Amino acid sequence: MRRKHKDRELLGDTSGRDVSWSQAVGMALNRPGLGVMLMVAVTAALVLAGMWNLPTALLLVAALVAAVGLQLASPGFWARLRAIRASPAPVLPETLEFRDQSVAELIGRLRRARQARERAIARSPYPRGRGLGACHWSVAALERQAIVAAARADYVRIALEELPEGGWSAHGEGREAVRRLEARGAALMATLEHLAAVLEGLPARLTNLELLRIEEGDRLLGSDPAEAERELAQLDAPTD
Repeated sequence: MRRKHKDRELLGDTSGRDVSWSQAVGMALNRPGLGVMLMVAVTAALVLAGMWNLPTALLLVAALVAAVGLQLASPGFWARLRAIRASPAPVLPETLEFRDQSVAELIGRLRRARQARERAIARSPYPRGRGLGACHWSVAALERQAIVAAARADYVRIALEELPEGGWSAHGEGREAVRRLEARGAALMATLEHLAAVLEGLPARLTNLELLRIEEGDRLLGSDPAEAERELAQLDAPTD
């Protein structure tokens, strides 16, 4: 599956990183590892059943079903599920998907940048989807660009690592081809570094913008109510 993702991403196709229904359900339940948890529980129940400990096995299954059922019935679950499915944000790759350590470290930075951004959005006094949450389309585009750059950088750096020693260095054409490949690898790493830096800076930038919104609301408190409402509506309008 990882190889399939990487091959498509080399060609610029990140659709394999779209959030699946099972991932969305796990995220909406605030349990991204829900599938693993269910598999472990079912395995444990089967082991207990194999040991003829049927009452304990049935109790384990019933408790698991009840816990998941309670969350599925919660008022916020379906709203979270719809929001996750509507979001363009890709599932970010794991660092272990990359052989090159430098590329893996930059992927780790992307993952931490998303966590910091989500914390900044969660701190907002406004409902999700207003203010900070309105930037998710452009941020998702940056993340998808970074995924493609990472796949290509890893591809080039592995190719350079696996070159046979000696032979190519004795020939002018070989040296030139390797230099071009090194230049492409360096350019891809620079692109990935730039995208990571932009995404890392977003939480502070977004929080500054949110504070300006809050302070603008303070300034309008003494204004005519109708005028204040019009100005705040303009402030809430999505921007390109």
